[in-house]
Amino acid sequence: MLSCLPNLVMDKETYAFWIKLSEMLVGYQTKVPQKTSRKKGVPNAPIDSDSLTNLIRVCQKQAALRWSFVDIPQASRFGGPYYSDDSSTRDPTTRKIDRILEVIKTAWAVGNEDVCRFLLFELVAKAGWRSTRSKYQELYTPLMPRLRGLTNMDMSRPPVVDFFRLVIGTCLQDVLGKCSAPKHNLRTMGCGCTVCQALDRFILDGSVQSQNHTFWQAFTTHAQQQVNAAADLFTCQVRTGVRISQPARKRSKPVSASYFVLQLEKRPGVVGATNYLVCKNITKAFLASVGSDDVIREIMAPRYEDVQKALMGVCKYLIDAQIQLTPADAPAPSVDATSTGQKRKPL
Repeated sequence: MLSCLPNLVMDKETYAFWIKLSEMLVGYQTKVPQKTSRKKGVPNAPIDSDSLTNLIRVCQKQAALRWSFVDIPQASRFGGPYYSDDSSTRDPTTRKIDRILEVIKTAWAVGNEDVCRFLLFELVAKAGWRSTRSKYQELYTPLMPRLRGLTNMDMSRPPVVDFFRLVIGTCLQDVLGKCSAPKHNLRTMGCGCTVCQALDRFILDGSVQSQNHTFWQAFTTHAQQQVNAAADLFTCQVRTGVRISQPARKRSKPVSASYFVLQLEKRPGVVGATNYLVCKNITKAFLASVGSDDVIREIMAPRYEDVQKALMGVCKYLIDAQIQLTPADAPAPSVDATSTGQKRKPL
């Protein structure tokens, strides 16, 4: 079949065609006999059940290869998208997740575990995110509850359970394990006012080493008290100034107001401790998307204690060496490697 449709095979934006064709062929399965005596040279010989099953597998594999190729609709001159379909205006990551679930659900319904294995492990190897941390936030965390919600899937069977173990282990190793356990007692200021909220954002921001905070004289005493209480987290220098504002009326005198600038700089190790806290929150949010503690215990089986130790910062988690990053069956050539967009030479 693929030799008859070379343009469709080379085109990376034909996901809808392959998934709809596979669904149509699945509905046609009940009308096809189990075996048919096929004569050589007869062009219109009826297809048997085995040939149709292979054809369905080919279509599902081609759809699985295109899960990540989501086109972004262009805006029309009236301000809205050109497409009228609601799915074309959704977030690209949400549409990718919809495709992943559609392929897995369709393939699992006909017993095509090879395509499920290929697609699940393709997610692990797929690049395109800013970092491993962002991949878990944008892809895995919203994907996991929807994947577990598929009613026709047994989560205790491979390849699904292998995928869950690999993704959980990778999160503990590459997201949480890249950050050292904090040696500082990170904490919020505790008051809850606007001054303390600004200081809390500075403490919990792992990308900022120093920052200036400007306060009017009425708030300076309270701000300095809070800063002095957190002297183990950052140093502080105070700079004063006067702001003069012109009055609205011509005969009125200018109004002056004193303000203070607190130049805060985090002490060594505080940034690393903040990054660890961020990574730990990402890891906990991801594990919560997978399921409760009982679900995590069932998936991770004998390594559940190692998961708990990694979350407590006792020791770092290392992935089992026997877990493979690639599926057991050899994957089909990626759509990226094909010469998309090139015209075929005439026969």
